[in-house]
Amino acid sequence: MLVARVTLWLHCICWCIFAWIKRIVLWIPLMNRSFVILSSGRSGSTLLVQLLNCHPKVACMGELLNRKHIQKYHLVGVDSRLINYILASLLPRKIWLPFSGFKLFNEQLEFCSLPLTRVLNAMRRPPVIVLYRNSMLETYVSLQIAFKTDVWYSESGSPTERIQVDWEEFVEYVAAEKERWARSMIELLPMNNKLLFISFEELTGDRNKTMNEVFQLLNLEMCPVEVASKRQNPMSLDKKIINYQQIEHRVTQSEKDYIITEEWLRNIGKQNSNTFVS
Repeated sequence: MLVARVTLWLHCICWCIFAWIKRIVLWIPLMNRSFVILSSGRSGSTLLVQLLNCHPKVACMGELLNRKHIQKYHLVGVDSRLINYILASLLPRKIWLPFSGFKLFNEQLEFCSLPLTRVLNAMRRPPVIVLYRNSMLETYVSLQIAFKTDVWYSESGSPTERIQVDWEEFVEYVAAEKERWARSMIELLPMNNKLLFISFEELTGDRNKTMNEVFQLLNLEMCPVEVASKRQNPMSLDKKIINYQQIEHRVTQSEKDYIITEEWLRNIGKQNSNTFVS
């Protein structure tokens, strides 16, 4: 009986040691070959994930900090557990897929009260792909349509849905989004990570050129990319907004206030959050 117990304990100890060695061996190369897509909702991040996964050496995941996931595992507000969850999720499932990444939304960092610097330092300052959408009104409309239809992704396309836009709610949305972007840029830019800024418009316009730039950022060879997903609601704003005529003068008069560009993101990152102005 004693021999059996000792043998069992030795077996358990050996298994634990082996597991930790395996974890460390996989972890070291992973942390040098990881990346983050920093974005916000309805900006083309799902498309970018799919295009990245076309590469034979890349395993790109979706929203690791999706609210449902972190609430399910009771991770909200616990930095160390959130970081361990991210790092464990990034471990490559196959050694021959060494480049691992995921998409991270500004609003998720806010919801989790998790500093972006905490995530990037834990990952050894990986390359960051900053994905944004120029037109915040397009983003807002796309988001409201998705809430209305509960359709967030499509491979067959979809008929154009129409919504009513409350202008005051849209202005509040813009202010909140700009503040989140400002907070992220203020944390990100001083870290001197390898960065690539790409817009939704660039990604959907010249897909191959944009993806070549992404693969170059990751020091990966080029490869053809093709996915089945279709853009939802591709019609112009006047076709998607029921009350477009009532708000058209506001759209045209203040259009520049509702645009995000790489220049704006870089400039706002140089400012202190206490002096942030939209």
